[in-house]
Amino acid sequence: MELASATRRAERLLVPAAFVTALGNNVQLIAGALLMIRDDRTMLSVGLLFVAVAVPQVVLSPYFGRLADRHDRRRLWIGCDLASAVLALALPVWLACGGAQGVGVYAANFALAVVAALFFPVSNAMVKERVRASQVRRFNANYEMATQGGMLLSATVGGLLVQRLGASPLLVFNAGTFLVSAVLV
Repeated sequence: MELASATRRAERLLVPAAFVTALGNNVQLIAGALLMIRDDRTMLSVGLLFVAVAVPQVVLSPYFGRLADRHDRRRLWIGCDLASAVLALALPVWLACGGAQGVGVYAANFALAVVAALFFPVSNAMVKERVRASQVRRFNANYEMATQGGMLLSATVGGLLVQRLGASPLLVFNAGTFLVSAVLV
């Protein structure tokens, strides 16, 4: 009975955490792409941004998977969220202080991708740790729907809001999504 309650609690908290994390990550990428288009005015700069975001995941995932297996996954998840919040907030601060836009966008998104390379194996392992085997199929379906829903919403709403409000408010919003995820976990 207690294990069933823990599974329901994990689902109630981890699924929304996955949603807000996906929402924030993609809003960050959309805002970064818009800043690069406005700064450099080439699609090459946007393509390089996407490469900078993909490389850490490809290179670091095997190492970070082992790290996720050796340490407390809940603490790692919260650490990833807090580090991501600081990194996400660093870009609007950098821009407000007059830092070079291109350098700031590449550096912030690359750093966030490094943290995300740890976050993904940690979150996957935490699901296995916190959800009963008989409930994993249903939980994974809800978790994936939340993740994909966050991505879909970020592309739609994030794209519209970045055009209307500008990139900086959405970058601050992204930092807030990581804090919400940390609180939920």
